[in-house]
Amino acid sequence: MKRLNDFFEQVNKKDKRHGISLCGHLEAMVGNYYLYGAGAEEPDVETVYYEASVGFYDAVPLVKENIVAYITYNESIAFVREDILEKFKEDTKEYDLLYIPVKSFETEEFYIDNDRELPAFLKEVRWIDDDFWNDENIPFDYEKFEIIDSGISYVNPKHFSVKKLMDILTGE
Repeated sequence: MKRLNDFFEQVNKKDKRHGISLCGHLEAMVGNYYLYGAGAEEPDVETVYYEASVGFYDAVPLVKENIVAYITYNESIAFVREDILEKFKEDTKEYDLLYIPVKSFETEEFYIDNDRELPAFLKEVRWIDDDFWNDENIPFDYEKFEIIDSGISYVNPKHFSVKKLMDILTGE
């Protein structure tokens, strides 16, 4: 498990002006990319699709297998699949992204320390440790149960996947 807080200390968002947006650069200049959510005010997540085999002027299929990155926090943090990390870094090198490599978006690879400062995009996330559901050695937490039973969306801070976190951030 990787502590997500450790990556945030590296965020160095400069107010750099580019001749072209990150979306425009990847889609029009590099090609074979599509950024879903680029330019939208809410949610603050861009889903990056990539397909090497499509033609330069063809549309990238928006299927789960083509998701290679999620970009958050005003285009400063990118969760990127390890198998395309080096290419993605090369394609975005002038955009000052913090790259967080992931094996899979569905695998629980991260945990977070809620006692440390969190970036703005994570402050609205409801963090609830629900481990009492599956571990008979942990006392049942009736207060947390009521919150969970209300249907609220949340993330367990002790173990979560990037996909779960992105679903919460996008309201899915």
